[in-house]
Amino acid sequence: MAWATSQLIFQPPLTRLFGRGFSFEIPSGWECFRERTRTDCLKVADEAENAYLVALVLTARDGSDPTAGWLEQLRLPFTKQAEGTEIKSTIVHAGTSSIDGHEWVDGTHDNMIAIGKRSRVLATTNGMHMIVIVLSCAFDSCDSVQPTFQTIVRSINVSP
Repeated sequence: MAWATSQLIFQPPLTRLFGRGFSFEIPSGWECFRERTRTDCLKVADEAENAYLVALVLTARDGSDPTAGWLEQLRLPFTKQAEGTEIKSTIVHAGTSSIDGHEWVDGTHDNMIAIGKRSRVLATTNGMHMIVIVLSCAFDSCDSVQPTFQTIVRSINVSP
């Protein structure tokens, strides 16, 4: 009971952001900007966490469910060039997760987007829209950002 009360009292204020085809809530301490169907957010309250979030909505024009393709991709390492060296991401997890009763493709890789960062990718579909959320953070700070990430994901509303 004390934990629940502390969460009600100490939860940072949330701001609802509206993108093209979706909205979500983001806590204070994050700065966001939008370009078309993509919203980028950077955690500015604690620079040591060095976390950022990208949310985008894709439209499946043929009515298919593109999340299966995302799951297949997340089950393979991503390859990138860094300073003339080929680097492959390390797969931490690739599968599906149920968040508040909704199924998400869920994958986590180390060194996928940037060297020294862990990236978690969630993708789901709602009718003709697919939303993809990517959280990227330094290895040593990801655990502290995960509760905020879960709050953001639970607040997503994909409009038809």
